[in-house]
Amino acid sequence: MVTVIGHGYSGLPLAMLAVEAGHRVVGIDHDVARVEQLRRGESHADDVEASRLQAALESGRYRATTDYSGASGFEAAAITVPTPLRDRSPDLSFVRSAARELAPHVSLGSPVALESTTAAVRQYVVACSTNEEWRGTAPHVRHRNFSSWVDERYPHWKPTQITGDLVSEARQPEFFIYKRRSM
Repeated sequence: MVTVIGHGYSGLPLAMLAVEAGHRVVGIDHDVARVEQLRRGESHADDVEASRLQAALESGRYRATTDYSGASGFEAAAITVPTPLRDRSPDLSFVRSAARELAPHVSLGSPVALESTTAAVRQYVVACSTNEEWRGTAPHVRHRNFSSWVDERYPHWKPTQITGDLVSEARQPEFFIYKRRSM
């Protein structure tokens, strides 16, 4: 099952592509009115005709919801929430919020991608710490271990924000936002 968080002009077309590729998709959006509209088969996105959305609903492979518990057991997730520019830098507050809500539903090896149409945001990567060998260790140790792991494998990433709750239970992953360094 694929989870797409944010069902605006980026998320809804991505969800439809996943359904058409044969995946079950849970579309999560915080906007109750938008979710109700989607459930009725009414598209708000120029790239998705109502007939395409209705076909996805009728297939039984697409479901829109405001409830993150629908993400439980996902195989892959995409965060496609707004990232407006503030003082020429992307506001990642919606990304942080989505990551916090998604965290309890992440399993080891479940990728989470950040999708955006904003060039400035495409420089960012959301990474999730789910390494089993670090479970049960103190939050600051898990953070240090994960940061070292990223530094070794992805030297072109620079940590910019910690999105996870470093005092959460060891069962929940921490999310980190990295910016690609200029090469």
